[in-house]
Amino acid sequence: MRVTVVPWNPQWSIEFESIRRELSNACASTPVRAIEHVGSTSVPGLAAKPIIDVAVVVARDDVDDAIAALEAAGYSYQGERGVPDRHAFHAPPHGPARHVYVAVDASLALRNHLAVRDVLRSDPELRRRYGELKLDLASRDIADSDA
Repeated sequence: MRVTVVPWNPQWSIEFESIRRELSNACASTPVRAIEHVGSTSVPGLAAKPIIDVAVVVARDDVDDAIAALEAAGYSYQGERGVPDRHAFHAPPHGPARHVYVAVDASLALRNHLAVRDVLRSDPELRRRYGELKLDLASRDIADSDA
């Protein structure tokens, strides 16, 4: 299975805003602390798989309510999938391709997402080198799309 990595697309920021509004509406009765655009599509200029990664940030005590709210909005809960405090969902078929997570505020998983995003946004040379690596790996036949 070939992984698709494409040059950065400014449309991804617009798609994130649309997803953010949808998730905000879905979680209107849940105290959401933030909805963060994470992953490579959140870094201007970085090549990426064309899938928007979104973290819905909540307090630990609000995780179950956030999960229920997203399930009611058509998202399919997938569990933590090996990453503590980061709850994954399959998105409904409408709208942009996306990975949605409910992340516990201040958790290691969330801190990692934000730190990688922020350092890649702030370091052009690192961003360039990482983008080149991603494009090189995508040109190979790698079976794991999370690679």
